[in-house]
Amino acid sequence: MNGDHGIVIQLRRCISEAVAAYRELSEQNSNGFIRHLAGALSVLGDHLDERNKKLEAFEAAEESLTLLAPFHRIFPAAYDWFAQATVDDYLRRASVSDGGRINVL
Repeated sequence: MNGDHGIVIQLRRCISEAVAAYRELSEQNSNGFIRHLAGALSVLGDHLDERNKKLEAFEAAEESLTLLAPFHRIFPAAYDWFAQATVDDYLRRASVSDGGRINVL
């Protein structure tokens, strides 16, 4: 069990580093990296959800959806699968984390 805890901490650190790196890159070139940041946030949300950190998982899903929505509006075919998965994550997490608040779309 103790070894598993170390792996979980290392995984969280790696995911957080990916989010930070994509956040920095998207500040320099938003069109090139926003979708990657949204993906990294989605992975972070999954990890947080598995760790029973429901509010943090919801916040990651909310940010991912907020970032992805404009790209989906412009290029719906290219982002449809990703947008649908992100909306599903957001709605599932909103129902347990935020009383069902839906204000991104």
